[in-house]
Amino acid sequence: MCDHSIKSSLAYHHWGYNKRNLRILYDAIGTLADAVGEELNQPRYLEILMPPLIAKWQLLSNTDKDIFPLLECFTSIAQALGPGFSQFAEPVFGRCINLIKTQHLAKVDPTIAGVQYDKEFIVCSLDLLSGLTEGLGSGIESLKGDSRGRIIVDPRGVEVPFTICSII
Repeated sequence: MCDHSIKSSLAYHHWGYNKRNLRILYDAIGTLADAVGEELNQPRYLEILMPPLIAKWQLLSNTDKDIFPLLECFTSIAQALGPGFSQFAEPVFGRCINLIKTQHLAKVDPTIAGVQYDKEFIVCSLDLLSGLTEGLGSGIESLKGDSRGRIIVDPRGVEVPFTICSII
């Protein structure tokens, strides 16, 4: 397993990085997660890595393209932690669903969605949902119940059925 001081340094320097370096950092954390797998699922490592990642996750809007590398990083972490990611799964799953719904609406009517359509939001969100499914296994079932619904396409009430469960 990677030395504790390296992880502490990664977490500590997280806030001082510019956008380009944050992408490199997220890639490094994702690569670390891929390399060490379930070894990462220890409280001492999670306490170092997850708080700054969650804080950045919460700061980024659903229209900020800087979320892409973070989504990819979370994908690797979810796969590595397996069921250990369950404590983070609900908000991550919910946000992915919201990103996908917003982009589907933007494809139909960007004015109502309030954003321009960008398929990369869907691709990264689906990758993360796939990583969650792989990591959580049957534990994903408790989250899927909230992903069914309809997207209102316009004020007249035209709706588009939307079910993520069929994708997962």
